[in-house]
Amino acid sequence: AGAVEMILDPRGRLVRFEGIPPTTREPGRPQVPGEEPWPRLFVAAGLDPAAFAPAEPRWLPPRFADRRLAWSGVHPDHPDIPLRIEAAALAGTALWFQVVSPWDAPPTAPEVGLDRPRLAAALLAAAVALLVLVTAVGAARRNLRGGRGDRAGAHRLASAAAIAMASAQLLEQRLPLTLSGVFALLLRMALVGLLSGALLWLAYLALEPYVRRHWPRGLISWTRLLDRRFGDPLVGRDLLAGVLVGLAMASTFLLSGWAKIWTNSPYRPNFYLVPNALDGLRFTAGLVVGRVVISLVVVFTLLLLLVVARRALRRESVAAAVLWAIWSLVPILVALRSWPSITALLITNALLIWAIVRLGLVAGVTASFVDGAIQLSPVTSDAAAPYAASSWFVLGGIALLAFYAARSAQARREAAT
Repeated sequence: AGAVEMILDPRGRLVRFEGIPPTTREPGRPQVPGEEPWPRLFVAAGLDPAAFAPAEPRWLPPRFADRRLAWSGVHPDHPDIPLRIEAAALAGTALWFQVVSPWDAPPTAPEVGLDRPRLAAALLAAAVALLVLVTAVGAARRNLRGGRGDRAGAHRLASAAAIAMASAQLLEQRLPLTLSGVFALLLRMALVGLLSGALLWLAYLALEPYVRRHWPRGLISWTRLLDRRFGDPLVGRDLLAGVLVGLAMASTFLLSGWAKIWTNSPYRPNFYLVPNALDGLRFTAGLVVGRVVISLVVVFTLLLLLVVARRALRRESVAAAVLWAIWSLVPILVALRSWPSITALLITNALLIWAIVRLGLVAGVTASFVDGAIQLSPVTSDAAAPYAASSWFVLGGIALLAFYAARSAQARREAAT
């Protein structure tokens, strides 16, 4: 009771306002007439109340109300697009105000089924996930029975992933600090952490012997990193290479968004910002920590698929090309329709697969992490922006990682000379 939720557009204009009324009302308490709240909400939405005419309400409010209102007009930036305002009040207090566009559906409208491209993408993604799981389980079982595999490294990786994902859940928690809320949070931390650790443990035991036998150069720096040799020059070299590849991937996608604006593309720019990153530094830190584990999962999944493709096609270059095509097909079927988006996706996937195959596991995970962290978080040079701290946290962390990697790699060069 008393909480307010507001949804704003990228320019800070109100799109939806919803308030929760008191749970009880004193009997016989007279309603105090006050100023109509609607003009202020119109101004917050960037709309002129005089430009909108009263209309018949069509949508039901999300909560009980004793007064419903609606207005009709046009979009201030696009006069060819009609707008409708739906609103509701209880005891003279505004409870709901929403700007409705022609393509919006009521909150209680039934979900529309997947169209053919998205259905094909869902089936393809399910087939890939099933293939990865079956391959990982079978390979890990054979390696355990045969006494192969780096079990100590797998346990370290799984433990670190479990702690990281549990910490991310704690940083991003929104539950009230009640007994049930704390219990639910602890349960979610345990489930997400254990599941993430188990998946990476399984994938590492399945992959490590095969990669060590057929592609040993890709695991040298990775093995040293698992042995806690953080200052090793080879680890620094691969970390630095991964940072550079990740910056190239993120820049490609951000530039594709501007290309869609410059070419007047009908599809929205590729800004994959997660709204939680705008809620403060704590939530951004949770996203960044979680992105480390997600990057590990992505790279290990690509490696598993690469192993399957290489066994089927016999040639590493052909297997990598087939994997690149399949990995790019799913997001194209799901959402991407314009040439800047598709071009950026093809380039970034090619860079990531190239980093994994040619530079190694450390470089591939680092590239995926840097790319994801930049795309998921706000990026700004405006110190007055409310999310400036989150932006500097992400960019500063990447800069520190690059500096540390460069110093470690430089130590190898100095030792060689």
